[in-house]
Amino acid sequence: MVSYISSITSKTVPRLTSKITLPVVKSYLPNYLLWGGAWVFGVGTFTEGWPLFQETFYKNIP
Repeated sequence: MVSYISSITSKTVPRLTSKITLPVVKSYLPNYLLWGGAWVFGVGTFTEGWPLFQETFYKNIP
């Protein structure tokens, strides 16, 4: 015989804000800067051949 669940059971989710503190943010900051810079470099690499980006952004870079 199959046993069915008669009611929905749920757990409370712990708050995310209790885990995000200033020391935690400071420890991840170099990593975020590195990946953010890599992301900007990647976007620049893949969009340098697009005329819209050339006219809008890359002409204004000294």
